[in-house]
This record gives sequence, structure tokens and C-alpha cells, in this order.
Amino acid sequence: MRLILVILACVVCPGWSEAQVALPRHDAVISIGWAGSEVGLTDYDRWRASLFLGGSTGHYWTDHLKTEIEAGWHNAADSETYEELVIGSLRTSARSTYRIGEVRLAVGQVYQFGRNSWVHPYVGAGADVIRRSVALDRPAQTGFAYTTQPGQTSRDVAIPALRTDTTSTLVRPFIKTGAKMYASERLFVLTDLKVGFAPDLDHVLWKIGVGVDF
Repeated sequence: MRLILVILACVVCPGWSEAQVALPRHDAVISIGWAGSEVGLTDYDRWRASLFLGGSTGHYWTDHLKTEIEAGWHNAADSETYEELVIGSLRTSARSTYRIGEVRLAVGQVYQFGRNSWVHPYVGAGADVIRRSVALDRPAQTGFAYTTQPGQTSRDVAIPALRTDTTSTLVRPFIKTGAKMYASERLFVLTDLKVGFAPDLDHVLWKIGVGVDF
């Protein structure tokens, strides 16, 4: 008897039966993009551009609220600088090359607008955990040194070679916005613009990705 009532309810109220179909609660995305980051190599901050490759997964708590985790990689890029050095009592400048690479893990909360639409705009906020590696290569060179000390004259000095490797872990809060655009019931294309702070502007990341709901 109970089975007959269920069948009658599905026939008489088909919308009720459709509402029982569970909506996808997860998604996964592979993305590529461009990033600009501020890196304090010397006394002056420098911006560097890099290619970004990443993958993310998200869990929908409701039709609108999602928690997502993303792992990303930035290609290593060289940055040439001239920095001041003090050798003895003499002040000079030397040419150095920094090679900078980053990997990052981002955790964020996203609010997605719309429901059962082909295009879903969204906004989000969270934090990036960044693992940054910096390799310094300063070749041996000759620099012109100057002094303000009485009895000393400005002259050329030999600057020894120096090579170092350092790593650091940084945490940067971010906000972001974008749109999730469906090509089929489960397959979608995603665009994303993220801005990080530290506390001023730290990085900007734009990416495009392909993903699937499951």
C-alpha cells in the first residue's frame, strides 16, 4: 500500500519527485592563469609576473555556499637588481640575479549567486599559504666605491661572488570574484580574479579553468 501511494504521488506531483534528486555537492577544476606578485628583494619592492597552474576542489554546503581548496604552482622567474653593499668603510653597488619560485595552497569560502542557471557569478574570501624559494646569484665583479670619510678616496673594489638559497612561508588573505559558466549539465568553464593583501596589495591572479560537478 505504501509503494502505491509513493507511485501515485510521483505521478500526480512530478515536481516533488524531481526535487528529491540530489544536486552535485562537489566540483573539481584545473586552471591556468597569470599572476603578478610583489616581492621584497632589496630595499625596494619589485613586481614579478609568472605563469600559474593550479587544481582545486570544492564542497557545496548549500546551493550557494562552497568551501574550496586549491594547490597552485608559479614558474620560477629571474629578476636582476643593483643593490648597495658596504665593503670595509666603502659603499658600492653590485649586480645580482634573484630566481624566485612559488607554490601555494589556498583555502577559501565562496558565495555563488543563482540556482540552476547556465552562468553563476560568485564572490569569495580566504587565505593563501605561500612557499617561496629565492636563489641569489651574484657573480664576482668590480664596483666603484665611494666614501665620505676624511682621508679616504673613492676607488674600484673587488666584489666577491655570492650564491645563496632561502625559503620562506607566507600567509596572505585574499578576496576574489568570477563566474562559473556551464557548457553542459556538469561540465563548466570558470573565470577567476583574485587579489591578495599584505597588508597593502601583495598579488593579483587571473585564471581560467575547466571543471566538472560530481
